[in-house]
Amino acid sequence: MKRCICATCLCLLACLCAEPCPAGEDLSESPQFRKTWQDMSALAEEAAPQAVAPDRYDRSLLQKLSGRESDFGQLMRRAVEMLANTAGMEHLDEIYALQADISRWRQQVASFRKERVGAPEESRNPLTDTRAKLDRKIGDREEKIAAATARIEVLKASLLLIMRQKGLEISAEQLDYLIIAAEGGDVLHIMAATENLANIQLAIERELRRDAFSAELVKAYTGIYLVTLEAYSYAHAVALENITEKYAGRVDRIVAEAAANRDEARALLKDATPADRANLESNLRISARTIEVGRMYRSILDRRAASLKRSRAAVEKKLNIARNTYKTVIAGSRLIELVRTGGGEYGAVLDFSMPELKNIYEDALLDEFKAIAAQVREG
Repeated sequence: MKRCICATCLCLLACLCAEPCPAGEDLSESPQFRKTWQDMSALAEEAAPQAVAPDRYDRSLLQKLSGRESDFGQLMRRAVEMLANTAGMEHLDEIYALQADISRWRQQVASFRKERVGAPEESRNPLTDTRAKLDRKIGDREEKIAAATARIEVLKASLLLIMRQKGLEISAEQLDYLIIAAEGGDVLHIMAATENLANIQLAIERELRRDAFSAELVKAYTGIYLVTLEAYSYAHAVALENITEKYAGRVDRIVAEAAANRDEARALLKDATPADRANLESNLRISARTIEVGRMYRSILDRRAASLKRSRAAVEKKLNIARNTYKTVIAGSRLIELVRTGGGEYGAVLDFSMPELKNIYEDALLDEFKAIAAQVREG
């Protein structure tokens, strides 16, 4: 019976497996992966029994009133964080932190420059900010901005190398887009989860080929894989919700506001003086540029959402099989015979239709795109 359980679970893994890691890129023995495995194993003990419940995402009345996730949703959020624990994601987190620092320092520089206009040249009060003191503060922040910007470029180069070593055909411009765009972090985290998902599959297959195994071990491994798939599906759901319910709406509002500004400028042009006409025509060009980039970004978000939906649908099919198998193992019944349906479903998440960033660069729209993407991310 033990051999039957092992063979059937190996068939399950073949049927459910992620796109294999590129040759030579099996990271399932790395210290970082071992920590991910240990964390996921511990979490699966709690989450696997809940993962087969139809109402696993239902929230209590208190959770609804307080806007909190269900208990199982909170477990899946933790699982996604564990799955996204890769060297590349450490780089990405540092990049985002540095970008936030740069934004804060730039605001401080703007504030210091404004304050400097009315500041005295000298003062006997040590607490008073003179122009010299403000100049030193401005210089300090500008040095920090320069250092952080240089560090970001180093991290981006390293992240690009890591991703290419994993077999991802991604250009520097495409990586720039993923870092700039509001939804880019969601996509990169799913990519990281894909890597660990494949390595978990490899680790389980390797363990189940050993002589020493038991029904309990098979149950534990099936539970780990079930929870991993559930977390992977959850990551897709979060990304889709962010795109469709947050980012897309914010882009639409930015475009609508720009269109209203354009229409107002057109109306004002009718009675404008020559001097005012120049300002209004400049405003028209800015609004037109914002509308163009906003609509382009909205199209990108729509394509991204469609790609995520296709990928999640493939994941859900495998998840349903894994859920059924886990329940079968728990019940002690014989495992159903699973037919190899072929891999490749998980490859869909790595096969996003990346936007042609060269169009943005060629049309000199990058600055506008960065500004819109920042507004969309920050809300």
